[in-house]
Amino acid sequence: MLILDLDEQGASTEGAELLGRLFEKPRYPELDADFHNLLSYAGAELARYGSDPMLVRSLGGVLLRALHLRLFGELKRRPVGSLDIERLDGYIQDNLARRISVAELAQVACLSPSHFHAQFKSSLGLTPHQYLLKSRLDRAARLLRESEQPLVRIAEECGFSSQSALTTAMRRYLGLTPKRLRGAD
Repeated sequence: MLILDLDEQGASTEGAELLGRLFEKPRYPELDADFHNLLSYAGAELARYGSDPMLVRSLGGVLLRALHLRLFGELKRRPVGSLDIERLDGYIQDNLARRISVAELAQVACLSPSHFHAQFKSSLGLTPHQYLLKSRLDRAARLLRESEQPLVRIAEECGFSSQSALTTAMRRYLGLTPKRLRGAD
């Protein structure tokens, strides 16, 4: 998991557009060893010289640009046989309110269910079921924070069978009840 704390003040128009594109929707990029090395280097430099605002801004810009290139760069080509996670995520988000089976996702990816399951777990480190649950909980948490919709409506919209099922899942996986999450602001 990569957490970025950004200050958009003073960002150029180009920088603001880059940030907008990077964070317009949830993304799950594969961060290669080179990016991890860059993160380690940046962390070491910030630990040593973190009070230098020019260094902080420069390293932040390098990290964001490297992430942007990994997501949108011309060299970003999927190897044959790899999953199109962005397409799958779009399908999941469009159909989150209803039951989505692994076989259905496999069909979207043009793979057999068993091959799809193995590739999915290998690519994201989660099973398709775990990823679906995470997507449902992420949307529910966002709706709880950003809307006044009743809990039963949020549960429906996020594909939970009932308000109770949503509450149980949130308590188990997020450690919070919907009421506490909604009141967290």
